Amino acid sequence: MQAHEFTQVNPKNKPEAPMGAQVIILKFPLTADGMIIETLTMRRPLVRDRLIAEKANGSEIEKEIRLIANLCDMAPQHIELLDLSDYQTLQERLADFLS
Repeated sequence: MQAHEFTQVNPKNKPEAPMGAQVIILKFPLTADGMIIETLTMRRPLVRDRLIAEKANGSEIEKEIRLIANLCDMAPQHIELLDLSDYQTLQERLADFLS
């Protein structure tokens, strides 16, 4: 799966997210498929995203990883390689979307 790339930059030289999505700047960049990933974009979840995650086999954390990976357009195994503090930031953004 390809890493998410940004083509638009705002005047402050930060990546712009699509409407309703959030850009997360990783404290500890991830290397996946030979690419260094410094930011992730998490889109707002749909009911379908939750259904896909819930139908998957695995523990609750594995289901959450699958949901977050889907929202960030990443493979679950790449999310598993994140530093825990970056993963907690993704969890917080997900919670913000759901509140």
